Amino acid sequence: MHRKVILELDPALLKMMGYQELISKIEYIEGMDTFKIETHSASESGICKVKLKQGVKFTDLEPVTTPLGLIIELLGEKDGIFVCFFKAKLEGRAAELLKSIKSDLIYSLPFYLSEEKVILSFFGVNENIKSFLDTLKNFGISFKVVSLQKPSQENILSVSLTERQREILTTAKNKGYYETPRKVSSQELANQFGINTATLLEHLRKAEKELIDSVFAFV
Repeated sequence: MHRKVILELDPALLKMMGYQELISKIEYIEGMDTFKIETHSASESGICKVKLKQGVKFTDLEPVTTPLGLIIELLGEKDGIFVCFFKAKLEGRAAELLKSIKSDLIYSLPFYLSEEKVILSFFGVNENIKSFLDTLKNFGISFKVVSLQKPSQENILSVSLTERQREILTTAKNKGYYETPRKVSSQELANQFGINTATLLEHLRKAEKELIDSVFAFV
């Protein structure tokens, strides 16, 4: 089950990435349709919008490109917003961070960089998302989860639960087991499935735990 996660990262990350000089000349960089991070080569590329600080010209960005291994190619400009292609080869601790990410993630939008805010978005399964967040913590990068797309009830029931758990849990819900007062007892449910009460309760306990873990993961 894939979730979309939007993180707001500590802007101090930009210094670690070697972007401090670049960021000092812009208001923001915002990702557009194409955005890609390659962890194995510690590089990132894509199409972005760039708004420069007052008094800064686009050509003023050129002196900061070489130390970063950064390529910025102007594609167009409208109302002071530049549309650019960029490609950056990260080095040092930033490269170590990317190369240490072993989980498979699909990076997405929004992607946003400024002196005050860094936004990163991606899709992944629970295990890989947790691995990525643990990597950020290990590198001392603070963050907060801005958005975590919750799975629908249908997805939870079809993915998180076994067929038997789903069958028993659905029947318990439909028969009124979770209503107050209960309309059916655990013994009656057990008899319906031809199992003893202890076995039925164990199926329900495991199913409930799976649902709770899925809903509250990373929260």
